[in-house]
Amino acid sequence: MENVRIAMVSGGGGASSLSSLTGIAQELQAAEGGKALSWCAFWRCLLERKSPIPPFKKWVVSKTSLCNGGGAQHVRVIIKNHPLHHPALDYSGCSKTLSFRTPYGLTPYRKSAFTLAEVLITIGIIGIVAAMTLPALIQKNQETELTTRAKRMYSEISQAIKLYEAQNGTPGELRGLFEAKNGVSNSGQLAEDFAKYFNGAKVCKKKTDRGCSEYFYTLEYSIPYVDSEGNLTARSFSNPKIILNDGIVIGVNQASGCGIKVTEEKHDANGRPVTDADGNPVMSTWYTACTWLYIDTNGPKKPNKYGMDAFELEVHPEKLTVGGAALTGRDSLKSLLTNGKLKYTNYKVGEKMEF
Repeated sequence: MENVRIAMVSGGGGASSLSSLTGIAQELQAAEGGKALSWCAFWRCLLERKSPIPPFKKWVVSKTSLCNGGGAQHVRVIIKNHPLHHPALDYSGCSKTLSFRTPYGLTPYRKSAFTLAEVLITIGIIGIVAAMTLPALIQKNQETELTTRAKRMYSEISQAIKLYEAQNGTPGELRGLFEAKNGVSNSGQLAEDFAKYFNGAKVCKKKTDRGCSEYFYTLEYSIPYVDSEGNLTARSFSNPKIILNDGIVIGVNQASGCGIKVTEEKHDANGRPVTDADGNPVMSTWYTACTWLYIDTNGPKKPNKYGMDAFELEVHPEKLTVGGAALTGRDSLKSLLTNGKLKYTNYKVGEKMEF
């Protein structure tokens, strides 16, 4: 058999396997009247005879021949399994692919690839892992953004107040801007006056003002809070507003005076009336700020919840402070200003609260 060299590379069989394969080649050549067999004819005959070659793992057949396209090249053929069980050949030595049909599907060698089942299983695993981790990552990213915006909001309002003090020569005295005139509150006018200390701010006194309807909505409390019927509720964000260039919305609520004494029935942190041993309402006394500022750090965008993107600030005669009520984000903002985390509790408005 002309120009054909057979060498065992690995696997069982040893010299007997080599001898058996060589003998078959000689037998095939004799059957052809001593005419030299082509390389492809040898393998075709070998497989169609269903030759009883001893089991082996890998054989290499090397041959120098003219490949398609011309030019003598070294052809390296790798049989990955027994030739009677769908072997595969590597034609990487030729510029063009050589192929022929046999009853055993002899095809050019291809690199192993994932099966469809393996791909689907992998995708399924990735999906399960993503479903477990993505919500936490999204929430963490959202809270990081809201924390940054809350700190920036507090800084911007503090700077605006300092600018007012500097321009009016009244350091540590805020009555001139935030105290009601003649005991009559006018939150709309205050919004216009305070907006002058922010660059390019817009004022919306009421919902029907042009381009202002989207800035009047409701804000959930930072903790579950019930109305008089025991239903979980939210606060209407209906005060006159200042809209800043970066999307921060400041709701303005001016009291009728600074430090006015207020006595009313006491409620616990969740809005439930507090009573004494005989069932009578317990009364509480507190003093008003000059003005309350209700801030949404990203405007109408969700979550629209105190403690997350909404907070309350109080303007007193001499300073700006964090709001005094837990339900309007007090604990959360105090935590943020000391490099802590957001503090809030999710609930569903309209549902009954279980105590």
